[in-house]
Amino acid sequence: MDYDLRDGLRRLGDDPAVRTTRLPVGALTAQLRRRRIARTSSGAVVGTAAAVGVLVAGAAGLDRLETRPPAPVAAATPTTSTTPSPTPDPTTPVRPAPSPSSVAPVPTPSLTPTPVPPEPTPSSTPPAPVQPVPPTPPAAATPSHGGTAWGVYVAVMTTPDDPAWQRAGTRLEEMGYFPGGGDINCDRGAAEGLGLDGTQVVRSVYFTSRADAQLFVELFTDRYGDDVVGVVEVTTLCLD
Repeated sequence: MDYDLRDGLRRLGDDPAVRTTRLPVGALTAQLRRRRIARTSSGAVVGTAAAVGVLVAGAAGLDRLETRPPAPVAAATPTTSTTPSPTPDPTTPVRPAPSPSSVAPVPTPSLTPTPVPPEPTPSSTPPAPVQPVPPTPPAAATPSHGGTAWGVYVAVMTTPDDPAWQRAGTRLEEMGYFPGGGDINCDRGAAEGLGLDGTQVVRSVYFTSRADAQLFVELFTDRYGDDVVGVVEVTTLCLD
């Protein structure tokens, strides 16, 4: 007889009564042995052996069901959703990545220092020199008969219309002095001091000191550029 052992074990394991009942495996084994002896047909022996196998397998399955600890419940593992990458559209052309040669170079900062504009220089035109204030011409002395004075002689007349004589009188007036003139013999010591023969007519101005006379000479020369005839200390006459 044909017996499906796998199907029998499955049905035995699914039977609720079998799961909760402990079978007497020893008693069943002894009983099967007795039946094996009694039965002589090969068909009975085969059926009995199949039944014993089913019982043994079922008992073993029940033992395992009773002794096996409950399987641990696996904790639920959170699943991470993965966003699928977009599928390229075959109709859209893929642009190739730019080659290194096509990338614009980054400009290198220049190491040349920025020129600094020069500071403005002062004007090359020098300032106008400050003109010194000329000293005040010294005061003239008033000669007296028989008195002494320092005479400054500015011209000797050769003729009445001598231009040098006329020019000397004008310059004395411009400097604030009286343009006097007379015989050189009225000033004792003048002819000798000037190196004249005593026949000349001279134009002169008088001062009380040699320093004042010398200052006048400097102012006259600086102003007109002409030298005077001379400076002599004299005794004034012809004034009585």
